[in-house]
Amino acid sequence: MFAISSQTYQALAENVLHDFRHRLLLALKHVFGDRIERLPDDQLIELANHAIDRAEDYGMDSEYGVWSLYAAMFVFGRNFNKNEQHQWAREILSDESYTEEAIVGLLGLRIYMETGKTI
Repeated sequence: MFAISSQTYQALAENVLHDFRHRLLLALKHVFGDRIERLPDDQLIELANHAIDRAEDYGMDSEYGVWSLYAAMFVFGRNFNKNEQHQWAREILSDESYTEEAIVGLLGLRIYMETGKTI
């Protein structure tokens, strides 16, 4: 029987996470290219890490769910859900009756209303 060491497993997991962060960054540049040029990649990767961490808090475990949260953080600010100006975000993200698909749809609608861009 073949066994994977914990070191190997950790290295594989980090590689997958690195690839996912890179795909998030590419998607953000594709959708918001005109608004993103002035920001350094390392800052956007840090925002991706924050979105990945926060998505788990909201029960969002799909890549599209994380992408939606990342895009919302880019458009509305890193901690947009804590901003009084975005009370709608707190309501959407804290309502446990919403499915991940509903949250993604509502975030996408808000992003579209703000920017005219679809995610």
